[in-house]
Amino acid sequence: MKLRIIPWLALLTVIVSTYRFGGDFWRLNQLGVSTVHLKMTSQARAGFPPSAADNDALACHQEWLQFVHQPAALQPDVEQASRLIACSPTNMRMLWRTYPSEPALANLAVQLYPGQAAPLYWLISATDPKITEQSKPLIEEILRINPRDGLAWRYLGIILIQEDDIQGAIEAHIHSCYNGDPGSNGCYNAGRLLEQEGRYEEAISFYRLSIHDFIRANADRLEEMLANSQ
Repeated sequence: MKLRIIPWLALLTVIVSTYRFGGDFWRLNQLGVSTVHLKMTSQARAGFPPSAADNDALACHQEWLQFVHQPAALQPDVEQASRLIACSPTNMRMLWRTYPSEPALANLAVQLYPGQAAPLYWLISATDPKITEQSKPLIEEILRINPRDGLAWRYLGIILIQEDDIQGAIEAHIHSCYNGDPGSNGCYNAGRLLEQEGRYEEAISFYRLSIHDFIRANADRLEEMLANSQ
């Protein structure tokens, strides 16, 4: 009988120790489970589990969970959203995904997190989703922060095409191609623009760098064209 009791005593000890020394994590988990439950079942919203989080990071997580507990709103509560943005960069990024078209919140994020690319992307999505010359200073700032940001290079390439700076657009798309080719448009547009300029061998090389068969097929087409022209 004693042998059967021992494992349960050990489990109880672990639970008590976890709650005693990690109470904030335990309560945060309770709040997370409660949030998921209410979102999945659409039941009436109940009170939150008791919490006394002393850790700033845990408090930020709890603040976010309390925010998503609320009914969805077309317009954010600016005061609450501002607190969430200031609370942590993680909350800021999640709020960006929730309200991508709110320039006031995006501008606040830019002020609170200088030297970070995410708030600048938020400001672009809120003010210039089609990517025009208006966003060029923001994109150039992102590239100053991280010269290996393939998406920013692609956006810059789009703007340079609009400005009729084809050589600059080619170089920007080449950088995008070499830095992850986000959206698979860097390698493709580098090849496309080089082909338009009659630089077929270079175009072939960049078409070949794409991860997509249908884009690499352009390299086959160009090679066949060059072979037939000889």
